[in-house]
Amino acid sequence: FLMLRRPPRSTLFPYTTLFRSARTVQIPKRTSAGAATWKGETETRTETTNPAYGLVDASVRDLIAVIDISYDELEDAVFDLETELRTEMVSQFAVAEGAGFITGNGVTQPLGFLSDTTFTTGYKASGSASTIGTGDTIIDLFTGIKSGYSRNAVFGMNLQTFGKVLQLKTGSGAYLMGRNLDALMPMKLLGKPVVELPDMPDIAADVYPIIYGDLRQLYTVIDRSGISIVIDNLTQRSAGLVRFSAIERVGGLVTNEEAAIVLK
Repeated sequence: FLMLRRPPRSTLFPYTTLFRSARTVQIPKRTSAGAATWKGETETRTETTNPAYGLVDASVRDLIAVIDISYDELEDAVFDLETELRTEMVSQFAVAEGAGFITGNGVTQPLGFLSDTTFTTGYKASGSASTIGTGDTIIDLFTGIKSGYSRNAVFGMNLQTFGKVLQLKTGSGAYLMGRNLDALMPMKLLGKPVVELPDMPDIAADVYPIIYGDLRQLYTVIDRSGISIVIDNLTQRSAGLVRFSAIERVGGLVTNEEAAIVLK
């Protein structure tokens, strides 16, 4: 009844599943938070402000890989070339998914969180078009989300941006992160893990190079099915080729904008 997913390649985002016959899925999206109120012993209990939810439609997209390889290569390889090709396809799908979940256009790809203008509108400004700013910039980002999301919050950026953060100095030239950079392993910033996201942009004007927050609350991945690989040794036989075709149907979208914030 439900498609079962292979072990997830990333733990950053939660996965949901689609019915076998569905092309889209409706995902609950919280539109406002609830509240509790204090009452005296005999005061009338009235309805409090309730959390509100809406439904958003998420479509799946087709991710494909096609490799043609000769019969001779398959037969003469001194190692298991077929298994190597399968492994490479899965790796390349993971790379493409990572880019799609961050910068996907929402048309032929998932809608990446940096492409969701509703989410990015709430950015923190660095105060500079060409640099990360100062250590105050990172602190502003660190305090830019609600406390409830801080428990599982992480910083996300590419390695070049993290290098620029490590280079931030005090007015006297001392590194803000201290001299003992070994203490940063595993990478942390203000006590929070730093997740390397290679598809986050480098520091430049009008881009969002750093995200901070609970990414599992922010973004949901919709998996129509796992990766399906077909080995076709007939249609390309006259050319002496075997065709490996792989397809995965996957989507994604922001489902809780307040769970994270980006630096612009």
